[in-house]
Amino acid sequence: EINIIGDVMIDSFRRFVSYRSSPEAPVPILTEETNSSSLGGASNLARCLKKIGFSPSVYAFWPEKKKDILEQHFENIGIATDKILFTDYVSETVKERILNNDEYICRIDKDMIINSDHYAFFDKFFKKNYEENINVISDYNKGVFNQFEKFSKNNKTKIHYVDPKREDWSCYSNAEFIKANSVEIEQALNYLNLKNSNSEIKKLLDLYQIGNLIVTRGNKGGHLFNRNEEISYESLKVEPIDVSGAGDCFLAFFIWAHHLSYDYESCLKMATTASAISVSKNDIYAPYLHEVIDSLQDNLSLIRKQKINSKKVVL
Repeated sequence: EINIIGDVMIDSFRRFVSYRSSPEAPVPILTEETNSSSLGGASNLARCLKKIGFSPSVYAFWPEKKKDILEQHFENIGIATDKILFTDYVSETVKERILNNDEYICRIDKDMIINSDHYAFFDKFFKKNYEENINVISDYNKGVFNQFEKFSKNNKTKIHYVDPKREDWSCYSNAEFIKANSVEIEQALNYLNLKNSNSEIKKLLDLYQIGNLIVTRGNKGGHLFNRNEEISYESLKVEPIDVSGAGDCFLAFFIWAHHLSYDYESCLKMATTASAISVSKNDIYAPYLHEVIDSLQDNLSLIRKQKINSKKVVL
């Protein structure tokens, strides 16, 4: 079982086709063909984890009047919504993507708004449902983690994995792993007036007492930093179609490999291969485990770094 706290959202895709331009202005005339939606944010991370064998629980907020939509999506992937607070004190988060002839035109965002007059109500929710083992923070800075942060400070919560979206990382202090993309690490460094170099990045480890910091840089690969080593990795070369949700996919497969005690190189290899498969598909795609194994092919060399039942296990 794995517990996630963060911002759930709906990713919507409206696809249009266009055969001619408007005579009224230099814009295309659109005809809508399809309209689909899927889970995003913390709920997409849960979907990825569920697909590879975990039983995730998601702590989040969602408006009561939109309950049916979210419950249907969660039911489709086999995850319960018993840890989600449905209340009229919040609005939903929706990212609506508009495509014309399979090319992005724009994205229309609607972000969650939390009624500040009812903060005590959210504290009561966490006190009732709180479990000490909150494994993952999937923080899209929409408001859920802000509320949990106030509660968790008094409970010495141990955070294992963090996907950050804030400039100030002090709220993620003592995390075992933080995974940040190139934009997120740049923002965290700028907040502290640090340069974007490996030596400056390592300063974040000491400042926030981070066990390990993973910096992902898309098709340029990335690095894992800790106090003992620095590991670089390359990305699988693919033609990206849609990068939405790739970070969630990366983190899910890293968690899977680390949970099974594979060494860091193996964890990164699994994670980057999974995210490469994800971006090579339309919309927000969560790969199966066998797809990642197939893509690794002859490069499959995953090694567990710990002894299990007094025997060393090697795949």
